[in-house]
Amino acid sequence: MASMRTSPSALLSCLIAILQLNFMLAQLETHIIHMDLSAMPKAFSSHHSWYTATVTNSLRRGQQVGDTTASITSSGHLYSYSHAANGFSARLSPDELKAIQNTPGFVSSFRDAPVTVDTTHTPEFLHLNSIPEGAWAKANYGKGMIIGVVDTGVWPESDSFMDYGMPPIPSRWKGKCVKGTAFSSSLCNRKLIGARYFNKGILSNTPNLTISMNSARDIEGHGTHTSSIAAGNYVRNASYFGYGEGTARGMAPLAHVAIYKALWDGFAFASDVLAAMDQAIEDGVDVISLSLRLGRFTLDEDPIAIASFAAMEKGVFFATSAGNMGAAYGSIEKGIPWLLAVGASSMDRELNGIATLNNGDKVIGMSMYPGNSSLEQLPLVFKDQCNSKDYIMLETRLLFAETEMAHRLKTKLIAYLPSYPALFVTPKDGKLILNYVNTSSNPRATLEFQQTRIGTKPAPLVAAYSSRGPSHNCPSVLKPDLMAPDHIDNTNNPIKDSGSQYNVATPLAMGAGQINPNKALDPGLVYDANVEDYVKLLCAMRFTKKQIQIITRSSTWNCSNPSGDLNYPSFIAYFNANHSSPNARVVQEFRRTVTNVGNASSTYKATITPIDGFQVTVVPETLAFKEKYQKLSYKLSIEGPRMMKQVEAHGSLAWKEIEERRAGGGHIDGHCILVLGYVENVCFSFGVI
Repeated sequence: MASMRTSPSALLSCLIAILQLNFMLAQLETHIIHMDLSAMPKAFSSHHSWYTATVTNSLRRGQQVGDTTASITSSGHLYSYSHAANGFSARLSPDELKAIQNTPGFVSSFRDAPVTVDTTHTPEFLHLNSIPEGAWAKANYGKGMIIGVVDTGVWPESDSFMDYGMPPIPSRWKGKCVKGTAFSSSLCNRKLIGARYFNKGILSNTPNLTISMNSARDIEGHGTHTSSIAAGNYVRNASYFGYGEGTARGMAPLAHVAIYKALWDGFAFASDVLAAMDQAIEDGVDVISLSLRLGRFTLDEDPIAIASFAAMEKGVFFATSAGNMGAAYGSIEKGIPWLLAVGASSMDRELNGIATLNNGDKVIGMSMYPGNSSLEQLPLVFKDQCNSKDYIMLETRLLFAETEMAHRLKTKLIAYLPSYPALFVTPKDGKLILNYVNTSSNPRATLEFQQTRIGTKPAPLVAAYSSRGPSHNCPSVLKPDLMAPDHIDNTNNPIKDSGSQYNVATPLAMGAGQINPNKALDPGLVYDANVEDYVKLLCAMRFTKKQIQIITRSSTWNCSNPSGDLNYPSFIAYFNANHSSPNARVVQEFRRTVTNVGNASSTYKATITPIDGFQVTVVPETLAFKEKYQKLSYKLSIEGPRMMKQVEAHGSLAWKEIEERRAGGGHIDGHCILVLGYVENVCFSFGVI
């Protein structure tokens, strides 16, 4: 019987086919497509059917020009967007994409991009508990509000998401609790009223990825953490193994929570995040909270900028973290004018351990070791002399300051939590311990853990890892906006920046300063900005009509009246763009309009905190309001050298109410004034002299 053999030519043909298929697979990419909804043919009943037909037709056209990839491998239409953007996302070959670009109604396309992720005492630190008629009580603890969180999901069994004491679900709510792996729809309640998950984009971009928890359940902890900070219910006797013991609750403990899981294993793709934001707006959330980073994009390419513009138009408040990219100028990636970017700061609480030396001295150090304290005194020895757990090691080479360690390692240090019993002490206390060891014949100490100190000073501090301005995509608007009570800490000194050797924090690090929610209830003066103002800003930034259409989802806007001077409660002036006449002095002007929301009859006088080397003036110096909600305007001018010697300098403008009959004094409205020289890695679009 003759044996069957495969001919060399057949093997070669098979190999070529495999290589060709791999090549075609490599050509497929996920794209976000923006469409002009007004161009949709009347034959289609919905935008979704139009988008699906567009993808299907592009596949056929791709085949007509010889692209067989589509028929073999294309995943086709992934998502339709109609609330955060107008368009869809799809897995496309180059010829399919080209076919779509030639379709009537096409506006633009962008390749899908990866995305990554960026307490019990906080309410007291923000004085939310100290005033019976303060912000918390007047806001009814968030009752009736719906907060949508786009993140890594939620652990629904957490006590923070129990619904005891919660009001009924608002009748306007249109969301769902979608079941999935280890997640039943019955896990939702009056607190956790919605849970959805989005992973078509990540599966399309990484087809070999295996998702172990294909549901809204959080197995990473980040989404559970951020959503409980926003709106976690009251959890009594909460602590981290004895540290920070108290009642944990979110900033809006009676608000409802809706979870939109779009991040998987710490990362995601923009198509999924955009789908999550689109769904959140459709479901009827009042607030969208994001703590993730997408990277550097122009406003017309940034899904967060586009979605937050739509949210702003629909009255949905959009808040995001400033980022965790550190203290470098321009490290903030979410400098989007129409959303709130929040910087990171510390509070007046420390989680500590105590080392009691045999001579009676006590040294307090940072620690979160969850184990027991040492009940007996143990010898103090250096690390290279220690090979037993019955000793306390001294590691003199440890770096005690977070920023110093980050500098030595050439990286960012977000948190370090050792699993062994350890204290991290200041260099000053370290020297005290070393002196004791070097002068004692039998140095010994005991270690106590699970110590919590309240009222530590100074606080707050700007976190070293918190991203700084100016924003690369809109440098004329101060970002971050604020930190999460004034520019003054609890020692009545200016807030310090732990990322700049504890110098005074500047507006680029902390924005307007740490939030004071109780004073925000009665601000006196407010600055309004509407959709038209933001479009004027985009026009001044020289965005094209098509780019503005992508952001606003409308082709009706024109740029006949551009203005880069957004009605924002801060001022940024750039000096040094023109090197031809460095000794010249120039003037930059800003115009603002304020609305009186305080007393019907009130007068405010301007007070300037000066900036060395610059002259700042305000015209008029007095604003006299005759009625509530009256609007008045003023002009602020900054005169200075065309070229600055320093990178950054800052002062402030304060409008102080001088006719106030109530006890406690009148309103004081403070505003940052910032002047900047050349800032590396920040691209200036306009307004630079």
